[in-house]
Amino acid sequence: MSDLSCIEDNTIDVIVSAASINSHADKRKILSECHRVLREGGEIYFSDVFCNKRLPVTDVDPELKIRYESIYTEDFRRLMNRAGFEDVRIITREDVSESFCDSETRDRQFFLVTVRSFKIATLEDRLENYGQEATFVGNTKKNWKTVVLDDQNIFSKGCNVPVDGNTAEILARSRFGQYFKVTPKGAHTGLFVI
Repeated sequence: MSDLSCIEDNTIDVIVSAASINSHADKRKILSECHRVLREGGEIYFSDVFCNKRLPVTDVDPELKIRYESIYTEDFRRLMNRAGFEDVRIITREDVSESFCDSETRDRQFFLVTVRSFKIATLEDRLENYGQEATFVGNTKKNWKTVVLDDQNIFSKGCNVPVDGNTAEILARSRFGQYFKVTPKGAHTGLFVI
């Protein structure tokens, strides 16, 4: 991912990246820049390697550098939140520890994770229940039968699915809005439990 400083605020619909967030020395800055350039309803979608524990700070052989750039999952979540991305969604998560562990990191697990998050001002920091449902109504140009929003929200065409308030907002206010019918918020009933 290159420098975003030349891009105007609120002008980008989707940012896609593969294995480049962790390579930035200032991850907080690049994530903040992504948030700045995204339009309301815009999405950041990327894959990178994450670790289940913080890694030691060390001088590393360049061939081993990628494993030491892997960020601890909770530090990553905090960075995303500070950048303005309140709701971080995991799409896929694959254990790649065999490929990344060495004598100094064998007590850690490494995961290749695909993540998405949306720039929507009204998202909450927890998944709340407002009794909403979402229905994937389809796409007139493509014959999609299923949409995978994340590893917890998979929608089959024509099926009403209970969703939390954030998922309802994402489906209604992002690029997915044209493909979904979302019921309005009802009474708040606490945290959304799957």
